Amino acid sequence: MAYIIYKPVVAKQVVVNHHNVSILKTDGTVTVIGDLRNVPQKEDLAHVSGITATDKSAVALKSDGQIVCWGELDTGFNDLQLSYDDFWCMR
Repeated sequence: MAYIIYKPVVAKQVVVNHHNVSILKTDGTVTVIGDLRNVPQKEDLAHVSGITATDKSAVALKSDGQIVCWGELDTGFNDLQLSYDDFWCMR
């Protein structure tokens, strides 16, 4: 078994699910550690104001109101068109 040591980061928020750990850093970017299935490009995980997770997936709310999802997206919520007001779990 191989172990990877990550350099320390200052985290604003950390969420964990069955597949990965998502870290919202103080600069507004998100780092994902673990299963990288369907993880968006780095530019899509910038300017993030909050993150949350289900047991199989994670969601980021960007400062412009966009929602970015990753993980097992079998629930279909990747196609949601939501605003900040609709995204109650981030408050």
